[in-house]
Amino acid sequence: MNRLKLKAICSSFILSILLACGCVTGFGQEPGRKSQEISEVDGQPVLLQHLPEYENVRASSTFGTENSTLASAVGDHAVLKLLEFPFGTEYV
Repeated sequence: MNRLKLKAICSSFILSILLACGCVTGFGQEPGRKSQEISEVDGQPVLLQHLPEYENVRASSTFGTENSTLASAVGDHAVLKLLEFPFGTEYV
């Protein structure tokens, strides 16, 4: 019986150490937000290149991944507060 308790305590201790190490190292954190695909030719997000008349509108277009950037580009509209931007979401 004591051997079983000792084994359970040791297992719990080892599991706690492993979980603590995972938390300290940033396990499961999202990397910094950036475009998922960048053009090797001009360094621009590929999503921009899919715009109609890309050459004419690229200077006036805005690329982003966060709600705050979109709000600053189009104005602070109430509907923007309803939008969610999970990791990987991009807009132009």
